[in-house]
Amino acid sequence: MAEMSVTILMLIPILLPFVAALVIFGFKKWLKSFAAELGAGVLIAIVALIAALNYRIMNSSTKILYGVYNTSVGNEYGPPIGVQFRADGFSTWFMLLINIIIIFVFIFESAKQREKPEAPIYVSIILFLVAGINGVSLSYDFLTMILSWVIIGVSLISLISFKRQTENLKEGGVRSFILIGLSIALLLLAVVLCYGVFGTLNFDTIRNDDAIMSSSRIQNIPFVIYTIIALVVIGFGIFANVFLLNLWMPKTIQKTSGTTQFFMMGITSSLALVSMFRVLLSFFNPENYDMANYPMLLAIFGLLTAFEGALLLIYQVTKKESENISLTKIIIFSAFANIGIILTCLSLGSMSIESSQESLLSIKECMGYSMLQMINLALSMFLSFTAKDRIVEKRNMSDSLPDLKGIAREYPLTTFILIISIFSTIGLLPTFGGVNLYMLLLSLIKLDCLFFAIALIVIVIMMLFGYLLVFKYILFGKSTRDVSLTEGGLSRDLSLQTFFGTLLALCLIVFGLLPFIIDNQIVEYIDLFFS
Repeated sequence: MAEMSVTILMLIPILLPFVAALVIFGFKKWLKSFAAELGAGVLIAIVALIAALNYRIMNSSTKILYGVYNTSVGNEYGPPIGVQFRADGFSTWFMLLINIIIIFVFIFESAKQREKPEAPIYVSIILFLVAGINGVSLSYDFLTMILSWVIIGVSLISLISFKRQTENLKEGGVRSFILIGLSIALLLLAVVLCYGVFGTLNFDTIRNDDAIMSSSRIQNIPFVIYTIIALVVIGFGIFANVFLLNLWMPKTIQKTSGTTQFFMMGITSSLALVSMFRVLLSFFNPENYDMANYPMLLAIFGLLTAFEGALLLIYQVTKKESENISLTKIIIFSAFANIGIILTCLSLGSMSIESSQESLLSIKECMGYSMLQMINLALSMFLSFTAKDRIVEKRNMSDSLPDLKGIAREYPLTTFILIISIFSTIGLLPTFGGVNLYMLLLSLIKLDCLFFAIALIVIVIMMLFGYLLVFKYILFGKSTRDVSLTEGGLSRDLSLQTFFGTLLALCLIVFGLLPFIIDNQIVEYIDLFFS
């Protein structure tokens, strides 16, 4: 009975948003006035259930709970192809933080979507996306994970294509359909090959069965192994926006809503990296055999992604035609740089999973603060894109920097939110992102990865240089409108959205000043991610 209740606790965060989406879509005629509020209520219920699941985990001896069937005991191995869920001290906290951020997405959308006839459809798509996100977070076999990514992919295509004009549909919907469809096709091919090689898709079974992972067996099929690794890296790399696989993204989402941009850059990119390492380290642990020396290649790949993002950011802000400098693209490129940093640090940490006791703490810090930087990226992207959206909508102008001159005087609260989120994105102290990057730098130095530590410093400096022009326009540019800060600007900027946005921006500062509030749980239990 206890196992059944745990299974239900794991299923509800996936099924509840799915069912709620169907209900809201089915009764859209009557629910259009408060569809976003219903979405927020569903997410609050999910957060409460995840908190209850986390409580059960913290009271267990292993800090791990299984759903459907328990694959940690040899005689209880489930079928080679079947649904398997697992929750541990790391994954539940990670999922909890992500779902809390999504609650604020619905709060932000509540004012924008109220009374709009298409609001229930938009909210339903987001809830479908939440179901897929929670499915990925809890899945513990390759097939269940990929099925969850199919839900995410379909939802993302729908969000990108939502209310796009015909002339812009090619840049958005068609391109996303092709690339996301290609990604899912590559991952499904990897699933087929993995089943052919290992005879199962369960992560625990493969990790714990020495016969499956024997070096003599694996070395007989090196081409298949390399093909699977390549398919996994490219498939998840398209979702994660890694080096060269991200060139399609800026134009695809530039004219979408801030919420869509947030999900693309702040949530699914990080979740794709988590899925990539979950699969690779379960099927091809580099400590078990020498032929799969992919972590160093991924670290270099991540470094290239980070430099690509920083260089594209600088290129964007130094364009001669200032009216073509898009704030949306600038934020996207800074997200690329962060994704590259996260990929690099995760790769370097995974190279030494079975390392000596002396370096174990540094490895946990490297991996743990990489995951925390994913949380920072999600929160920063949400604040950046929604603040940008609010300013553009209120001013009824484009997102080019010349059109954003003097916004600090007209919209002081929204500008504060934007500036703090940018500070955290590029890693300036005392923000949450600044602390994460500082701890990553220290852990890389302790692991004798000095080259990568220096590269991280250079990337942060490049991002800061790129954003200096943005600060100049936003903070010191002269507005074409004569607005007094006290008489007009502050009063016109007060709203429920700016209140919660300011609260979240202050959280970025508080998490930077008092990092133990949020980092203890993630860093302490990060090793469960690899066990």
